[in-house]
Amino acid sequence: MTHDPALLGRALRCHQAGHLAEAEGFYNQIIAATPEAPAALHLLGILAHQRGQFEQALAFIGRALLQQPRYPAAHTSLGNSLCALGRLPEAVACYRVTLALDPAYLEAHLNLGNALSDLGQWDEAILSYGQALALDPKAKAHANLGHALRQLGDRVQAAASYRRALDLGQGSRETYLALGGVLHELGRVGEEAQVYGQALDLWPGFAEAHGNLGAALLDLGRPGAALAHCRRALELNPHHDGTWFNLALGCYRAGTVAEALAPLLRALDLGAESPETWQLLGELLAAGAELPAAGNLQPRLLTLLEHPQLHPGALSRPLLRWLSRQPPLEQALAFEDSLAFEDSLAGFEARVRVLGAQPLLLRLLELAPAADLEVERLLTRLRRFQLLRALDQPLKPASLPFLVALAAQAFVNEYVFAETPEETTGVVRLQAALADRLAQGAAIPSAWLVTLGAYRPLNTLPGAQALAGRPWAPELQSLVRQQLLEPREEADLRGTLPALTPVQDPVSLAVQAQYEANPYPRWLCTRLHATARPIHTVLASCDPPFELDGWIAPDQAEILIAGCGTGEQALDTASRFRHHRVLAVDLSRASLGYARRKARERGCNSIAFAQADILALGGLEQRFDLIESAGVLHHLADPMAGWRVLVRLLKPGGLMRIALYSEAARRPVVAARRRIAEQGWEATPAGIRACRQALVEDAANPDRDWFLSARDFFSLSECRDLLFHVQEHTFTLPQIETCLAELGLRFLGFELPSPDWARFRAFGPDAVGTSLAAWDRFERSQPDTFKGMYQFWCQWTL
Repeated sequence: MTHDPALLGRALRCHQAGHLAEAEGFYNQIIAATPEAPAALHLLGILAHQRGQFEQALAFIGRALLQQPRYPAAHTSLGNSLCALGRLPEAVACYRVTLALDPAYLEAHLNLGNALSDLGQWDEAILSYGQALALDPKAKAHANLGHALRQLGDRVQAAASYRRALDLGQGSRETYLALGGVLHELGRVGEEAQVYGQALDLWPGFAEAHGNLGAALLDLGRPGAALAHCRRALELNPHHDGTWFNLALGCYRAGTVAEALAPLLRALDLGAESPETWQLLGELLAAGAELPAAGNLQPRLLTLLEHPQLHPGALSRPLLRWLSRQPPLEQALAFEDSLAFEDSLAGFEARVRVLGAQPLLLRLLELAPAADLEVERLLTRLRRFQLLRALDQPLKPASLPFLVALAAQAFVNEYVFAETPEETTGVVRLQAALADRLAQGAAIPSAWLVTLGAYRPLNTLPGAQALAGRPWAPELQSLVRQQLLEPREEADLRGTLPALTPVQDPVSLAVQAQYEANPYPRWLCTRLHATARPIHTVLASCDPPFELDGWIAPDQAEILIAGCGTGEQALDTASRFRHHRVLAVDLSRASLGYARRKARERGCNSIAFAQADILALGGLEQRFDLIESAGVLHHLADPMAGWRVLVRLLKPGGLMRIALYSEAARRPVVAARRRIAEQGWEATPAGIRACRQALVEDAANPDRDWFLSARDFFSLSECRDLLFHVQEHTFTLPQIETCLAELGLRFLGFELPSPDWARFRAFGPDAVGTSLAAWDRFERSQPDTFKGMYQFWCQWTL
């Protein structure tokens, strides 16, 4: 018996109209009449596939192919059901059978390309899409071809394919997002923004397009417009962590720092824990954003503090300020002024025990100088009480964590805390008792070690190296390593460093002596960049971007750090830029030994450290693509003499990153230096402490708050560098403009936090970032803008 062809046509019309149950009935009538009707079996298989019954579809289509093996459409349908089941290699085989039977079968080419893409076989997928488009240039293959090309790194052709899909009206929302994404990867951010705008013309409620357009507008330096799209995206989808981050970033770049913190914390709640998220949180806190007092933020802030992209010193003040509003430290600070506290051993031990149970406080004390006056006063008082009882009272184990952290803090800030004559006498007694025990080989109480370490570096104790060989409790091992083993390692490293030039200039010798006595600065952790990129790529992505006049970094860029100090800048640069060799030089061997040890500690082997005087570097044969000299030239007798030497070491078109003191911003320092000269305070630990104490106690001094907000004020070597330097020049922006013209250097722009840029842009219509005249007018209205020095980039044009 054969089936009625009209019945098959009727069934097919019902199927195409979406009346699946009716179509199924007709197909079953046909099969009842002719059990092995290939067309009806094939169509029943397609119907089962449409219902998601993929195994049943395979059965029907398989029966059809048993009756008619050379059935191209059935082989393709079989492949489709196999794809739905995740059996991609079998599906690929089916599509290839179809094409062997009918090379012009368009659907098979398209589906084969899709299956190969799902298998990650991008080259073959591209070939299949190409064959489909050769058959029909308007086939729906352009977007998928773009995806395959993008996966192989051919972003230019991928963008062209996505655009062709859109031109043909084949663009889905995903196609717009994909084109925007590939344009972003190509750095064509303006075109990227246009694409998202086109998508929003079609779908005004497209949340992801709003969010991505907001991100693109941020990259284009338009934070105001970006914020509108980020907010609209979050109205549509409040659970997208990336958009919350971009909202926070937009607020920061628009200069509304206070409004940025809440969306950033929301992004963290939703799981956005990228390096960029933590970096922005650190920048917000450093810019003055206030953390909410409530909530269990300590674990998150500990993570922030340990993040390698952040400098602990920049976080010290804001995190201590937040801790001061939490009960343990708040109560300790309030209790400080009670006379009963000083007389009460139980009260002392109770406070030390409570503070020792605060992991964020302990870690802050270990990592950076405590840049908060009230906290410094508390620490000074606790240190004094411990000294007065150390020789007579045993140390309870619960007190040890805080006292070890206190000793670490004193070592990090280089014993900048004020010290009374009574304390000095106590330290002498303690040193004598400790030395006597050492000479006898007797046991040394833990209390003695932590107490002395909070007043004097342990490595300065006579016979101190014998301490290193003793077995110490685990809690004390970090103290022994920091104050005994690491200084010895630095001393050993000093002798291994080459000397590239002699140091003969009288001012250079005086500066060298200062930094041999006080390596600047003593640091434990510093910022390291998450991803190293070519120099030109980094500068092009700054806010705002630097225009390098077509300059491209070579495959192996040569970088000179002229005046590297203790190595922070060298490590920052080495982690920031890709494909480089770094030569870092300094006058001071003590600083270089510290730098070399820290570089080794972090596994950084791309930096060569050497002793040299900038003024004598003219004989160096090597030439550099980038020279960085931050906070160095203004300490030369003639800054221009040193700057000329460095310019001659540049390759044609090479870059310089320079930092110089601002005359306007350093006005309080100049006034303080006059007072230092009048009072006769010397650049010794005692003189520096006396100067600090006088500035702290002088409430009528209008510059007092300026110093209390300066991180350098809370460390001995940094305070010496700030107030007691043997040689210092300051500059105005017109002077810098004259220097650049004389040296043949083109000013590229300042490195400043985004809120400062936002204030500058709002200053007026002539606020052009590369105009030093405009910056000079701005600085006159806001003289603290460059409190941390003018830090700028320039390019050699001769």
